[in-house]
Amino acid sequence: VTQNSCGKILGGLDALNAFPRPLSVALAIASPKVLSTLPQKVTNPLVSFPNLIAPGTIFLDRDSVTLGRGNIIGYRSFISCNVTIGDFNIFVGVFSAGHDVRIGDGNAFFPEARISGHCVVGNANFFGMRTAVLQGIKIGSNTRIGAGAFVMHKTKDGFLYLGNPARKADF
Repeated sequence: VTQNSCGKILGGLDALNAFPRPLSVALAIASPKVLSTLPQKVTNPLVSFPNLIAPGTIFLDRDSVTLGRGNIIGYRSFISCNVTIGDFNIFVGVFSAGHDVRIGDGNAFFPEARISGHCVVGNANFFGMRTAVLQGIKIGSNTRIGAGAFVMHKTKDGFLYLGNPARKADF
């Protein structure tokens, strides 16, 4: 068994699937591709994926927020009311979700990403640092939003968007 400054390294996926006792695991990986595929490879029924919420996270109305499993919400994040968050999303820090936002599974939101009210975010998307999505916009799946981009229109799945206003990259 190897050890680092955080504790014992228990091993890879095979060791996790064979672990003989209940174990809570956090997938702190800011890659939508990994967040969308790795959880299905964990077949051990003794493994759980709790939500980790940093101190200082503000919920405007915690009772109206629905969280799936395996989400990591970083420091100083703000979640408004009537927000639904799926599974295995990572919100690196200072994230903001407006009212009535729906977020799918396996998304990575880097610091200061802002999602305005009534937005819908699909699965396996990447939001760079200081991105913003305007009110009521839909972000599909497998979309990358570059750092500092300001999304004013619905995006198409599988593309990279850059700039202010955000435009589909041509390369």
